[in-house]
Amino acid sequence: MAAMNIATPTNAGAVAAFAATAVAGDSVKWRGGCMLVEFRNTHTAAITVSVAPVITTSLARGAGAVTTPTRTISVAASSDAVFRFTEADVAAYVDASGNINFTYASGNVALLYRALKVL
Repeated sequence: MAAMNIATPTNAGAVAAFAATAVAGDSVKWRGGCMLVEFRNTHTAAITVSVAPVITTSLARGAGAVTTPTRTISVAASSDAVFRFTEADVAAYVDASGNINFTYASGNVALLYRALKVL
């Protein structure tokens, strides 16, 4: 997996350009707070982006053990899609190295990303 760069906007602004995704998938280092990871599909077909949980079973109050879902979005042709990660919902998706890992079904030709740390 290739490491994604993270832009952190400030009051003065920040350059948040899109970058190419890697065929084998990409990872972004979890830095706490809130993070947005946006994907832009410039291809003529939809591309599916997934984040698989590393903790596959969680406890839900009032329900007991539940299966942690894989987060999946289908990025339509010539469209954008975004994942949001916050302190409250990210724990099951952060691996032992502190990364959130993204994989692509249907290929990743012409799929771009940008990651933003929101303060």
